Amino acid sequence: MIHAMHPPTQHDTWSMMKDALARACDDFQRATEQAVRLRTLLESQSADEVARAAEPHDGASYLQVLERTCTALADMRAAYHAVGQTIVARTAVATTPITVPREP
Repeated sequence: MIHAMHPPTQHDTWSMMKDALARACDDFQRATEQAVRLRTLLESQSADEVARAAEPHDGASYLQVLERTCTALADMRAAYHAVGQTIVARTAVATTPITVPREP
């Protein structure tokens, strides 16, 4: 017997989005740890070795892609921060204050 699929409820949608953000957060944490290790490695290498990161390969350098990634992450951070602020403002309820560290 085949059962008809029902569209997800709003609760289902919020739950799926929350789970996706939680997984993304875990991925971001791992990526942050990798970036810290990479910086430590770069600090121990010669300037010639580090300069390779700025050399284009297949059209772009690691440094160029890194800069694009940082811009995209900053834009994403601002967008999600705005989502959180909208939820707080529209509900006048916050279980945890939304604080965003200032960039150095």
